[in-house]
Amino acid sequence: MTTAQVAINYVVAKGAVPVPGINTAKEAEELLGCIGWGLTDEEVAILDNACDAAERYRPPTPKKTNFLFGARRNRVNLGF
Repeated sequence: MTTAQVAINYVVAKGAVPVPGINTAKEAEELLGCIGWGLTDEEVAILDNACDAAERYRPPTPKKTNFLFGARRNRVNLGF
């Protein structure tokens, strides 16, 4: 059982249809490994709780600025 297989089965357990990308034969083989089994309700609950905990402790997303019109513009005269 791999992380990808658990993730795909988690998506299925949540009622969605996963659409994984496959680039190699190894990835296709791994994808086939998630067929025929699923996560229990308890396992889904554990993953849900882990997601909730991770969301609470996620650091804030840094503010993105455009290179020309963000912080750099204040330091460099671009002529407009």
